[in-house]
Amino acid sequence: GSLGTEDVLMDAVLRNFGGIPEERETVIRYFFQSLGMKTSRTERHSTVQLIRQNLGDMDARHLMVLTENNAALGLLFDYEILSHGDTQVIFGSKFELDQTDLQICMDIQKVKLCMAEGITVVLVHCDSLYESLYDLLNQHYCEYGGQRYVRLAFGTHSKLCPIHNAFRVVVIVEKDDAYN
Repeated sequence: GSLGTEDVLMDAVLRNFGGIPEERETVIRYFFQSLGMKTSRTERHSTVQLIRQNLGDMDARHLMVLTENNAALGLLFDYEILSHGDTQVIFGSKFELDQTDLQICMDIQKVKLCMAEGITVVLVHCDSLYESLYDLLNQHYCEYGGQRYVRLAFGTHSKLCPIHNAFRVVVIVEKDDAYN
């Protein structure tokens, strides 16, 4: 394989399997050994570079960013990976009154509007939304007449909604919650 192929594969491994830093090198070594390739000359991009790559790749999976003490949200804006002008941040909550059907419907409506406009959505502590956004987060899209659609659900109701090609979702999860 050429150096370019190794670099592309390295980025793919880091973007998809780099979530546990202590295991990262083991995963890389195992992946490349199984393909009969060496990793000695392969560049390892920083987390910031990998996040930029993901958000710029319209065919990439939606992004899950692991964080400690919610630091990731501020860093995404500080590093200008996201901009306030074209990003909608939705905060969930563990409080019972913040998990009412009305609140969930309002948050789904925000996501729906952003999907149609191509505005990036950042979900923070939005556990109550993930079931409704299942097809979106897993990219179960369908296409009619050149327009992509995805099903958004709430309870027993669901609806196909248009999705802009530039639309991206970033899910921010506390590292300990993700691991456990």
